[in-house]
Amino acid sequence: MHIWELHTRKEVATLKGHHISVGAVAVSPDGSRIVTGGYEGTIRIWDVGWRELLRAPEGPTAEVTSVAWSPTERFLASGSGDGAIRIWEAGSGKLLRTLKGHKGGVLCVAWSPVGQFMASGSEDTMIHLWDAGSGELLQTLEGHVNHVLSAAWSYDGNFLASGSEDSTVRIWDAPGGKLLRTVGTRDGHTSRVISVAWSHDGLFLASGSDDKTIRLWESESGSLLRILEEHKGGVWSLAWSPEGRVLASGSKDHRICLWDTGNGDLLRILEGPKGGVWSLAWAQDGRFLTSESADSTIRIWDPQTGALHCAYRFPYTSYRLIHPAGAQQN
Repeated sequence: MHIWELHTRKEVATLKGHHISVGAVAVSPDGSRIVTGGYEGTIRIWDVGWRELLRAPEGPTAEVTSVAWSPTERFLASGSGDGAIRIWEAGSGKLLRTLKGHKGGVLCVAWSPVGQFMASGSEDTMIHLWDAGSGELLQTLEGHVNHVLSAAWSYDGNFLASGSEDSTVRIWDAPGGKLLRTVGTRDGHTSRVISVAWSHDGLFLASGSDDKTIRLWESESGSLLRILEEHKGGVWSLAWSPEGRVLASGSKDHRICLWDTGNGDLLRILEGPKGGVWSLAWAQDGRFLTSESADSTIRIWDPQTGALHCAYRFPYTSYRLIHPAGAQQN
């Protein structure tokens, strides 16, 4: 990973950790650490402030296609092409347990808001709900007819939303494992759904697709509220601001759009990434927005002004694995 000072354009540090492509990246909730997963099967944990590699966890793993921090930041989950989910202790880098059950590669992992449960979506079309503490498989959610590309818990932990290669968005009763509704059967996306995100109050759900649109849904009824159109490529990432008014979207077109979800207005376009934007995260106070893109760079933005504060660049190409046949999209 290369770190640059933007005002001087000088490289201030180089962090080396992966031998080949970085397949997944996640920023810790407090923004102080970054976890990366490599296609050679490695996990690396980085300190943002000190610009150094903190941990290089060791354990049996295949190519890493997804990573996620637990809400407490004590644990990490990684999903791999071998169909397994691995739970790691972030502080020590120790492999705690391996969750097995999928019959295809794991394309997304998501912790419940309190960190007790884990959801995983796979190429096998299934969503598994796990007890993250014991590793017990609690529920298997069946309904999608193609690869599950994205999953997100509502902030109260009662519901799970999923997006699929089958172009649908589904809402599940997470504790009971029951499919509550499939949204957009008449007015839904026309291509695969790559990203889903809940508003903080749970009243609304956003979905992003390869059809280049974002759709806003009323979660209770499944009614379509509006379609947001500006991107010129698939929408790979979504994130609601903490106060719930602004939605950030990242796209294959290299741009980040900020939307007023109340009226659908486009507020601002953040430009700078040289690759598709496949990860977005707001700071807890809403003052900053973090993006990770296929140009191997993490950027931190001021969403109020659109100013770029700093950037962290990897020395290797990073990808998001979202193709059913395993092709890498960049």
